[in-house]
Amino acid sequence: MEIEFTPDKKRTRGFKRIIFKNLQADEATVHHGDAEESWTVAVKDNAAKIESRGGKQGGYHWIGALSEKEDLVQSVATAIYFPNPGPAPRGMLSLQKSALDISPVHLPREHQHFRAGENWDFLVRLNGKPLENTPVLFETKNRTREVFKTDQDGLVSIPFPFDFPEEDQSANQNAEGHNHSQARRKKASFALTVEQYADDRKHITHFNYHYTTGAFYKKDLALGIGFALFGMIVAAPLLRKPKKGGKT
Repeated sequence: MEIEFTPDKKRTRGFKRIIFKNLQADEATVHHGDAEESWTVAVKDNAAKIESRGGKQGGYHWIGALSEKEDLVQSVATAIYFPNPGPAPRGMLSLQKSALDISPVHLPREHQHFRAGENWDFLVRLNGKPLENTPVLFETKNRTREVFKTDQDGLVSIPFPFDFPEEDQSANQNAEGHNHSQARRKKASFALTVEQYADDRKHITHFNYHYTTGAFYKKDLALGIGFALFGMIVAAPLLRKPKKGGKT
Protein backbone atom coordinates (compact mmCIF):
# COMPACT_ATOMS: atom_id res chain seq x y z
CA MET A 1 0.00 0.00 0.00
CA GLU A 2 1.39 3.37 -0.91
CA ILE A 3 0.51 7.04 -0.98
CA GLU A 4 2.12 9.10 -3.71
CA PHE A 5 2.46 12.87 -3.58
CA THR A 6 2.04 14.91 -6.73
CA PRO A 7 3.81 18.29 -6.70
CA ASP A 8 1.57 21.31 -7.12
CA LYS A 9 2.56 22.84 -10.45
CA LYS A 10 1.23 26.24 -9.40
CA ARG A 11 3.35 26.09 -6.23
CA THR A 12 0.58 27.44 -4.04
CA ARG A 13 0.66 27.00 -0.29
CA GLY A 14 -2.99 26.07 0.10
CA PHE A 15 -3.31 22.51 -1.22
CA LYS A 16 -1.51 19.30 -2.15
CA ARG A 17 -2.62 16.44 -4.37
CA ILE A 18 -2.07 12.88 -3.22
CA ILE A 19 -2.67 9.54 -4.92
CA PHE A 20 -3.77 6.38 -3.11
CA LYS A 21 -2.29 3.28 -4.75
CA ASN A 22 -3.93 -0.15 -4.45
CA LEU A 23 -6.80 1.15 -2.29
CA GLN A 24 -10.37 1.71 -3.39
CA ALA A 25 -11.81 4.53 -1.30
CA ASP A 26 -14.49 7.15 -1.96
CA GLU A 27 -13.17 9.71 0.49
CA ALA A 28 -10.22 10.62 2.68
CA THR A 29 -10.37 12.01 6.21
CA VAL A 30 -8.20 14.95 7.24
CA HIS A 31 -7.17 15.81 10.81
CA HIS A 32 -5.28 18.93 11.77
CA GLY A 33 -3.08 20.05 14.62
CA ASP A 34 -4.10 19.73 18.23
CA ALA A 35 -7.86 19.51 17.68
CA GLU A 36 -10.19 16.53 17.41
CA GLU A 37 -12.07 18.03 14.49
CA SER A 38 -11.77 16.41 11.08
CA TRP A 39 -13.25 16.78 7.61
CA THR A 40 -13.53 14.62 4.52
CA VAL A 41 -12.49 15.17 0.92
CA ALA A 42 -13.60 13.22 -2.13
CA VAL A 43 -11.29 10.66 -3.75
CA LYS A 44 -11.66 10.54 -7.53
CA ASP A 45 -9.57 8.25 -9.72
CA ASN A 46 -7.61 7.31 -6.58
CA ALA A 47 -6.56 10.95 -6.04
CA ALA A 48 -7.55 13.59 -3.51
CA LYS A 49 -6.91 17.31 -3.26
CA ILE A 50 -5.92 18.18 0.30
CA GLU A 51 -6.36 21.76 1.44
CA SER A 52 -5.24 23.33 4.69
CA ARG A 53 -8.04 24.38 7.01
CA GLY A 54 -9.53 27.55 5.59
CA GLY A 55 -6.69 27.60 3.07
CA LYS A 56 -4.54 29.39 5.64
CA GLN A 57 -3.76 27.16 8.62
CA GLY A 58 -0.41 25.46 8.23
CA GLY A 59 1.48 22.79 10.11
CA TYR A 60 0.90 19.05 9.89
CA HIS A 61 -2.30 17.52 8.51
CA TRP A 62 -3.09 13.80 8.86
CA ILE A 63 -4.70 12.14 5.85
CA GLY A 64 -6.27 8.70 6.04
CA ALA A 65 -8.40 6.55 3.75
CA LEU A 66 -10.35 3.37 4.46
CA SER A 67 -11.60 0.45 2.41
CA GLU A 68 -14.05 -2.02 3.99
CA LYS A 69 -15.18 -5.37 2.67
CA GLU A 70 -17.02 -8.22 4.30
CA ASP A 71 -13.91 -9.88 5.70
CA LEU A 72 -11.19 -7.26 5.12
CA VAL A 73 -10.58 -3.72 6.39
CA GLN A 74 -7.68 -1.78 4.91
CA SER A 75 -6.52 1.68 5.92
CA VAL A 76 -3.64 3.86 4.84
CA ALA A 77 -2.42 7.16 6.26
CA THR A 78 0.24 9.80 5.94
CA ALA A 79 1.01 13.31 7.16
CA ILE A 80 1.63 16.39 5.04
CA TYR A 81 3.01 19.75 6.05
CA PHE A 82 1.77 23.18 5.00
CA PRO A 83 4.28 26.02 5.51
CA ASN A 84 1.90 28.57 7.03
CA PRO A 85 1.89 28.82 10.87
CA GLY A 86 -0.20 26.18 12.60
CA PRO A 87 -0.69 24.30 15.89
CA ALA A 88 1.50 21.44 17.10
CA PRO A 89 0.26 17.98 16.01
CA ARG A 90 0.04 16.42 19.48
CA GLY A 91 -3.74 15.99 19.53
CA MET A 92 -3.84 14.80 15.95
CA LEU A 93 -1.31 12.05 16.62
CA SER A 94 -2.94 10.87 19.84
CA LEU A 95 -6.34 10.35 18.21
CA GLN A 96 -7.45 6.85 17.27
CA LYS A 97 -8.03 7.36 13.56
CA SER A 98 -8.96 3.81 12.51
CA ALA A 99 -9.74 0.53 14.28
CA LEU A 100 -6.17 -0.65 13.68
CA ASP A 101 -3.87 2.32 13.80
CA ILE A 102 -0.14 3.03 13.63
CA SER A 103 1.04 6.59 14.26
CA PRO A 104 4.39 8.23 14.95
CA VAL A 105 4.74 9.42 18.53
CA HIS A 106 6.33 12.59 17.20
CA LEU A 107 6.72 14.15 13.76
CA PRO A 108 9.84 16.01 12.61
CA ARG A 109 9.89 19.75 13.15
CA GLU A 110 9.63 22.12 10.20
CA HIS A 111 12.59 21.76 7.80
CA GLN A 112 13.62 18.54 9.55
CA HIS A 113 13.02 14.90 8.61
CA PHE A 114 13.05 11.28 9.64
CA ARG A 115 16.74 10.66 8.93
CA ALA A 116 19.01 7.70 8.35
CA GLY A 117 20.86 6.74 11.51
CA GLU A 118 18.02 7.88 13.80
CA ASN A 119 15.44 5.85 15.74
CA TRP A 120 11.81 7.01 15.82
CA ASP A 121 8.97 5.55 17.91
CA PHE A 122 5.57 4.56 16.54
CA LEU A 123 2.45 3.54 18.47
CA VAL A 124 0.25 0.62 17.38
CA ARG A 125 -3.35 0.42 18.68
CA LEU A 126 -6.40 -1.72 18.07
CA ASN A 127 -9.75 -0.24 19.09
CA GLY A 128 -7.91 2.34 21.17
CA LYS A 129 -5.72 -0.12 23.11
CA PRO A 130 -1.95 -0.51 22.61
CA LEU A 131 -0.96 -3.78 20.93
CA GLU A 132 1.84 -5.67 22.68
CA ASN A 133 4.35 -7.96 20.95
CA THR A 134 2.86 -7.20 17.51
CA PRO A 135 4.93 -7.51 14.30
CA VAL A 136 5.43 -4.30 12.32
CA LEU A 137 6.77 -4.57 8.77
CA PHE A 138 9.15 -1.77 7.79
CA GLU A 139 9.89 -1.27 4.08
CA THR A 140 11.75 1.45 2.21
CA LYS A 141 11.89 2.40 -1.43
CA ASN A 142 15.60 1.53 -1.27
CA ARG A 143 14.63 -2.13 -0.66
CA THR A 144 15.18 -2.40 3.07
CA ARG A 145 12.65 -4.84 4.53
CA GLU A 146 12.63 -5.71 8.24
CA VAL A 147 10.14 -6.80 10.88
CA PHE A 148 10.11 -5.28 14.36
CA LYS A 149 7.82 -5.95 17.34
CA THR A 150 6.01 -3.61 19.67
CA ASP A 151 6.80 -3.53 23.39
CA GLN A 152 4.35 -3.84 26.29
CA ASP A 153 3.13 -0.28 25.66
CA GLY A 154 2.44 -0.84 21.96
CA LEU A 155 5.53 1.12 20.93
CA VAL A 156 7.96 0.08 18.23
CA SER A 157 11.31 1.80 17.64
CA ILE A 158 12.25 2.00 13.96
CA PRO A 159 15.94 2.48 13.08
CA PHE A 160 16.11 4.31 9.76
CA PRO A 161 18.80 2.71 7.62
CA PHE A 162 21.69 4.06 5.56
CA ASP A 163 20.36 2.31 2.48
CA PHE A 164 20.71 5.06 -0.12
CA PRO A 165 22.59 4.00 -3.26
CA GLU A 166 25.94 5.55 -4.07
CA GLU A 167 25.76 8.55 -6.35
CA ASP A 168 27.04 8.62 -9.89
CA GLN A 169 29.39 11.56 -9.52
CA SER A 170 29.50 12.19 -13.25
CA ALA A 171 25.74 12.76 -13.23
CA ASN A 172 26.16 15.54 -10.69
CA GLN A 173 28.42 17.64 -12.90
CA ASN A 174 27.33 20.01 -15.61
CA ALA A 175 29.10 20.71 -18.86
CA GLU A 176 31.54 23.10 -17.15
CA GLY A 177 32.50 20.43 -14.66
CA HIS A 178 30.90 22.04 -11.61
CA ASN A 179 29.68 19.67 -8.92
CA HIS A 180 26.17 20.40 -7.55
CA SER A 181 25.64 17.27 -5.44
CA GLN A 182 26.89 18.47 -2.08
CA ALA A 183 23.86 20.56 -1.10
CA ARG A 184 21.25 17.96 -2.03
CA ARG A 185 20.06 15.55 0.62
CA LYS A 186 18.54 12.34 -0.75
CA LYS A 187 14.95 11.39 0.11
CA ALA A 188 13.06 8.10 -0.15
CA SER A 189 9.64 6.81 0.91
CA PHE A 190 8.99 4.22 3.62
CA ALA A 191 5.96 2.26 4.78
CA LEU A 192 4.98 0.63 8.09
CA THR A 193 2.41 -2.18 7.94
CA VAL A 194 0.49 -3.97 10.69
CA GLU A 195 -2.02 -6.83 10.37
CA GLN A 196 -4.50 -8.08 12.97
CA TYR A 197 -7.69 -10.14 13.15
CA ALA A 198 -10.57 -8.58 15.08
CA ASP A 199 -14.36 -8.91 14.97
CA ASP A 200 -14.09 -11.79 12.47
CA ARG A 201 -12.29 -9.57 9.97
CA LYS A 202 -8.71 -9.07 8.92
CA HIS A 203 -7.43 -5.52 9.50
CA ILE A 204 -4.41 -4.15 7.62
CA THR A 205 -3.11 -0.65 8.22
CA HIS A 206 -0.24 1.28 6.66
CA PHE A 207 1.61 4.49 7.45
CA ASN A 208 3.57 6.06 4.58
CA TYR A 209 6.05 8.89 4.75
CA HIS A 210 9.62 9.67 3.70
CA TYR A 211 13.09 9.81 5.26
CA THR A 212 16.36 11.39 4.18
CA THR A 213 20.07 10.82 4.40
CA GLY A 214 21.71 11.52 7.74
CA ALA A 215 22.42 14.87 9.35
CA PHE A 216 26.06 14.76 8.22
CA TYR A 217 25.44 13.59 4.67
CA LYS A 218 28.43 14.55 2.47
CA LYS A 219 30.28 15.60 5.61
CA ASP A 220 30.99 12.26 7.30
CA LEU A 221 34.31 11.60 5.56
CA ALA A 222 35.59 15.15 6.01
CA LEU A 223 34.62 15.13 9.67
CA GLY A 224 36.25 11.75 10.19
CA ILE A 225 39.51 12.91 8.66
CA GLY A 226 39.36 16.14 10.64
CA PHE A 227 38.86 14.34 13.96
CA ALA A 228 41.64 11.88 13.11
CA LEU A 229 44.11 14.68 12.37
CA PHE A 230 43.06 16.54 15.51
CA GLY A 231 43.60 13.40 17.57
CA MET A 232 47.08 12.92 16.10
CA ILE A 233 48.04 16.52 16.89
CA VAL A 234 46.80 16.23 20.48
CA ALA A 235 48.46 12.87 21.02
CA ALA A 236 51.83 13.83 19.49
CA PRO A 237 53.31 15.38 22.68
CA LEU A 238 52.31 12.32 24.66
CA LEU A 239 54.25 10.02 22.35
CA ARG A 240 57.57 11.82 22.73
CA LYS A 241 60.22 10.04 24.74
CA PRO A 242 61.09 11.92 27.93
CA LYS A 243 64.64 13.15 28.36
CA LYS A 244 66.73 11.64 31.15
CA GLY A 245 66.20 13.44 34.40
CA GLY A 246 63.33 15.45 32.97
CA LYS A 247 59.61 15.36 33.68
CA THR A 248 57.26 13.34 31.56
